[in-house]
Amino acid sequence: MSIGPAAAWPFPTGFAPSDEVDAPSAWPTVTVRPAPSSGVRKNKQTINEFLLFTLGMTLTNRTWAWDGYDAHTVVMKLWEVRKFNDPDGTVRIEVYAPPPYETESKNGRNERRGHVDQLLAGRETYAVLRGGSGRKNGDANVFDPDHLYKLSTVVADERGFEFGIVERIVTVDEFLNRPTALEQDLADIERRHADKPTTRLALVEARIGQGAYRDGLLDAWDGMCAVTGCTFSPLLRASHAKPWKISTDKERLNPSNGLPLTANLDALFDVGFIGFDASGAMLVSPAFPIEHHALLNLPASLRKKPSTEQARFLAEHYQHVFKKTV
Repeated sequence: MSIGPAAAWPFPTGFAPSDEVDAPSAWPTVTVRPAPSSGVRKNKQTINEFLLFTLGMTLTNRTWAWDGYDAHTVVMKLWEVRKFNDPDGTVRIEVYAPPPYETESKNGRNERRGHVDQLLAGRETYAVLRGGSGRKNGDANVFDPDHLYKLSTVVADERGFEFGIVERIVTVDEFLNRPTALEQDLADIERRHADKPTTRLALVEARIGQGAYRDGLLDAWDGMCAVTGCTFSPLLRASHAKPWKISTDKERLNPSNGLPLTANLDALFDVGFIGFDASGAMLVSPAFPIEHHALLNLPASLRKKPSTEQARFLAEHYQHVFKKTV
């Protein structure tokens, strides 16, 4: 999605670029002013401690990581000075900038790129606003500890700058007590199919990995885990390949859109630590610690080559879920 020519948006004259968002060496000169100040202030916690211990997120690396995350949610650390109000009332915050870059910041930038792509694919994403405008003048203790910005999608301008669109602002308490991704999806099914009980039941069962969807997956893989050959049913999970949020209802019910996996492999597949190519070979993310590979017998290929339709859904998983970088 485009938001028009560079001259119509966002950085004020004289604004210094940030190496943490990989700002380019030259910025457009514009007159649009930043959005009003939020609750950014000095705190006892650092922003990383806030992500880890208040929000319960994981950081890939406490030195270079730009974002925190858990199995279904990402929280991005974004600069308050890069939050802008458009004339139509839209609020957007810069999440990614094109090259050239002032500093390499390779690991943080690569991880952010993956999280931006996952936001576009429907992954629940929030932002915590921090003070300063980059590593050179940032303060890890200056951020808003009271509010998070729920992002709905990403838009880009003609120069390649990308912005998360703010859907709403939530308090930290609201964030911590938010419905789970499963609860949200089940509520969506109920809302859209309130007058279609058969369809509603089929989708609910598919979302929780049960019913006809699970039966179809197991039939396609001879009642076994697609990797290990395990037949112990209580240990098997019916995993979707293409993310639920960007799938049609038809795709959500299609047994080709998934794999029966043991619980440990399902957990890795669900968050993108493993994937599979069109030949059935397992792909292990560079973000998954190598010391755990042998413990879990990774990589291990699918027991048979995927069909053309299965391979198409596995490619969707690779595009939208698989963690391609550290």
